[in-house]
Amino acid sequence: MSSQVQDKYLVFDTDFRRIATDNKISISPSDYGLIPKSLDTAHLKGFWCDFELTDERIFLENLYIHTENDIYPTINGINISPPEYETIYRIDIVNGKMSNKQYPVNVDKLHGYKVYEHLHLPVNYTANLLLGKNFHYNCCFDDKRYFFEYKEVIDFQIEDGKIIKRTDISPLAKSFSEQVKNLKKEYDCFDDFIPIMNKILSKEQINEIWWI
Repeated sequence: MSSQVQDKYLVFDTDFRRIATDNKISISPSDYGLIPKSLDTAHLKGFWCDFELTDERIFLENLYIHTENDIYPTINGINISPPEYETIYRIDIVNGKMSNKQYPVNVDKLHGYKVYEHLHLPVNYTANLLLGKNFHYNCCFDDKRYFFEYKEVIDFQIEDGKIIKRTDISPLAKSFSEQVKNLKKEYDCFDDFIPIMNKILSKEQINEIWWI
């Protein structure tokens, strides 16, 4: 199966990616009269989202979707945005060989998907949520992303959509990353890192880390 396009999280207008959570956020387009249908293998749900986290709570900010009936009702007073196009250059293949000629083609940036922008809808969501920015170090072969592979990492505690606690664990991620790099070896899964965790943190600190 193709890798799926992931939801994006905006923290003070800065893009973060989800590293871990103990409760995946669930958005149901049918609540807004939308019936999603996938156009490709990278978007099997037929939609994806941008969420915004402010000091107070989490919001659904942008919804990208394609519907099976091509019906896109107004949501919270917002209509779908007009499509945006970009120019790409294509090369013809003649008799199995690439031509030297290139020609411009205007293509839809979202490849057929539509977007509701600036919805700013409160999301009723309870979870621990670990977000990372500036991925800089890939040391595993299991296709996962770990907290110490990001330069900036924030741990959110959310209850009923409200931000209860926010903890910057970037210093821990940096310390862990340096320890891993110093060992100069390759790893297969997170279990290989447990000895490093035991070296850096106390048992009490390890017990508080919910994403391990």
